[in-house]
Amino acid sequence: MNEQTVKKILNVLKIIISVMLSAVAVVSMLGATLIGVARNYLNSTEFEEQVHDCDLDTLKFTVNGQKITVNEYVHSVVKATIENELEKSKKTYGNEFYEATDSLVSQLLPGLKNYASSKVDDVIDGALSSEVIDELVKSEVMSLVDYFVNTDVDEAKERLENNEGSTYSDELSVSEEDTTEDRILIYCRNYIRSLVIDTIENASGMSADTFIVLISEETKNGFIIAAVISLVLILLINLRSIFNCLLYGSFISFSCTAVIRIAQNKFDELNKGLEDLVGYVFLKPLADSYTSNAVIGILAGVVLLGLFVGVYLLFKNYVNKKEET
Repeated sequence: MNEQTVKKILNVLKIIISVMLSAVAVVSMLGATLIGVARNYLNSTEFEEQVHDCDLDTLKFTVNGQKITVNEYVHSVVKATIENELEKSKKTYGNEFYEATDSLVSQLLPGLKNYASSKVDDVIDGALSSEVIDELVKSEVMSLVDYFVNTDVDEAKERLENNEGSTYSDELSVSEEDTTEDRILIYCRNYIRSLVIDTIENASGMSADTFIVLISEETKNGFIIAAVISLVLILLINLRSIFNCLLYGSFISFSCTAVIRIAQNKFDELNKGLEDLVGYVFLKPLADSYTSNAVIGILAGVVLLGLFVGVYLLFKNYVNKKEET
């Protein structure tokens, strides 16, 4: 095999390896960007204000293909669950259906054993007003965000390794001093806590602890390290060719921008007509916050591509001419 053939093979290998490293750099930079922006957004005053100001009487869920407001949904499900437990207990124990049972209702409503069902409805409706549900839901959303963003990652990994469930939805306890309304609120808070985390787990297709590990600073830093290593290797492999370095750099920048813009457009496309759903309302600002990163990516790509063209013309028109003379 002659020297010319070996040189061609090495050049092809350099291109293949550089392209692969560029792909790794794109994925790593996107991963670091997605996690970093998401963490900053969830920890921002803007997000906290958005949660505080949102109207749960207008924001909606989709349940069995039908839209229902958050307040209506939480109120109806919690009320139906409590009343169902009351009915089951009444059938079992008659008028003394609260005596010495370990059921949920025996903890929540021990003082209602002789009340008529209409009275029970009044108590539940009074305890679960729109204002109360509004406060509970928003409180649990902020609590869940804090749990996802600030939970110890090592503990989450340990629970995953041991196939243990998340500790977030551990039930709040009631005490003998709690009033009937307090007990209903504790039950409601427990239900909302489970509802919020179940919604996120079902939407993402991953457990809470997996989600914690995925959006952690540790994972973000891992992506950053992978991106830096990939870029350094690209530079080393193409050390003698500034043209290649600039070309791969512009490719990486344009690719990151393209993926971000495609994801944003896909998000808008999938949520067309669903702008009143709670998921869209909270995720739309996060999706929009990646726009600045897309702008930076395209500017960096244009600059690097411009430098590539400029350096090429410089070599072609000046350096090569000087060598010829």
